[in-house]
Amino acid sequence: MKNYLNLIQMNDWIDVIGFVKGCFNSATKAQLKNVTKELLSDCGADIVLMYKQAIAREQ
Repeated sequence: MKNYLNLIQMNDWIDVIGFVKGCFNSATKAQLKNVTKELLSDCGADIVLMYKQAIAREQ
């Protein structure tokens, strides 16, 4: 049962990551600059990496 619950949580996380990636990909440079360091400090490394990639893409 524990493995099943972990799988469900992983699927939920994949959905969240997909949503965040879509947001970063469609964000403008100005919108990306409004993301605070405090907000990013609460995120996992994968989300921070997506943010950095989006910033690099906009430059």
